[in-house]
Amino acid sequence: MKIVILDGRVENPGDLSWDGFRWIEPDDADRSMLTFLRRDRKGREILVVCNFCPVQRENVTVGLPAPCRLLPLLNTDDAAFGGSGTKLAPCRTRPVAAQGFDYSAVILSPPMSVSYYRLHKLPRRPISRVAKPNGKA
Repeated sequence: MKIVILDGRVENPGDLSWDGFRWIEPDDADRSMLTFLRRDRKGREILVVCNFCPVQRENVTVGLPAPCRLLPLLNTDDAAFGGSGTKLAPCRTRPVAAQGFDYSAVILSPPMSVSYYRLHKLPRRPISRVAKPNGKA
């Protein structure tokens, strides 16, 4: 799989090893969705969200390994491709654990689509832990 980075160049994310690939959610059969990360040799990452249902999924929580901004790159539901024209919005992660990761983002997933987001890493901040009833974190 080749990934088109925002500046127009095509990067090979390391197809010959698992270093360029990481599952986020490989088995969401209830919603017919898959999410994974692709990473190029320079460490730039793309989030790929696949929705195989004819239903738009709103407020989809996606776990991510680090704080970042998500910028939409490509949406196969775009009207230019014959889709419904759903627009994807940029968003940021929050320090809320999901799918085995310390951070997550809430996104929209158009029907019958694959959406690509470029991840721009942000500085890590300490994750606040909720205190337990005995007062210990």
